[in-house]
Amino acid sequence: MPKIIDNLRDNILKVSKQMLLNEGYIALTMRKISCECHVALGTLYNYFPSKDMIVAAIMLEDWKKVTEEFEKASIEASSAIEGIKTLYTAIEEFSNRYSPAWSEYKGDPVSQSPDKHQMLIFSISGKMSNLLNRFNLNYDPYLSEFLSETILRHASYGQKYEKIEIILNKLLLA
Repeated sequence: MPKIIDNLRDNILKVSKQMLLNEGYIALTMRKISCECHVALGTLYNYFPSKDMIVAAIMLEDWKKVTEEFEKASIEASSAIEGIKTLYTAIEEFSNRYSPAWSEYKGDPVSQSPDKHQMLIFSISGKMSNLLNRFNLNYDPYLSEFLSETILRHASYGQKYEKIEIILNKLLLA
């Protein structure tokens, strides 16, 4: 009878995330993960068919946390600008956390995949739309998508929020 290991998927992701962030994408291997998790390599492949699938699961979990935190912060924000700054900071932190892994990745990065990029914008745009609606600022159906694209681009390329804050104030408070 096969051995049942409680929370193995969660443990695989936890161990893999530590390895990814501390050692980098290249150093992360299925064999190292299976050794660290004390499971057979075949068992690991039963949960995740590839290293890329593990990394995607790690990043997706973190992205969900980013969007949940933004939702909470946007409810508590005293202005749309404050809410947008919270989102900007969260995306910037997420991007900084994973940029070393992205720079080592030789596959098809999200930034070069239009479908994945559009899904990301869609995710951000929904939250942005809720924030703008809360402050009666969603005066154009394209505004939340435009702001989402701008925030994502600037935050993920390490540009400081202050560079766009003046424009955001003029755009939203004019």
